[in-house]
Amino acid sequence: MSEGYRVDHWFLWGNGELRSKTYRYPTYEEALERFDRCSEDESSTRVALRKIGPKRSSSALKVWEAPL
Repeated sequence: MSEGYRVDHWFLWGNGELRSKTYRYPTYEEALERFDRCSEDESSTRVALRKIGPKRSSSALKVWEAPL
């Protein structure tokens, strides 16, 4: 696995099904920009920004969850 940042995005599909998508970026700034866009999306249920590196799979830096 390469180093960088990953944004995991969980959202509700049009039929109400829960879906997820993963985005990878080389810099924190690019990943944070995607994190902010995803967290503003009305269909989003959860968004996580993670640091990825060669010796560990990931560690969460920032998490957003839709209010209940």
